[in-house]
Amino acid sequence: MNNFSIEHLISVIEKGKVRGFDEVKEIDGECYLFQYALKKKNGLYNTYLFYIIEKDGNY
Repeated sequence: MNNFSIEHLISVIEKGKVRGFDEVKEIDGECYLFQYALKKKNGLYNTYLFYIIEKDGNY
């Protein structure tokens, strides 16, 4: 992320915006797609984590 600012991230999440990202990680020789997200609603922080193994370039 270019020009990433943790202060900006905190500011937009505090306003109820959703922020997240995805990445591919290699674990024990297998590639996995990971997705993450964070949102604040009604004073609570909600997180999202999803991952799936990549096979033959398909998810």
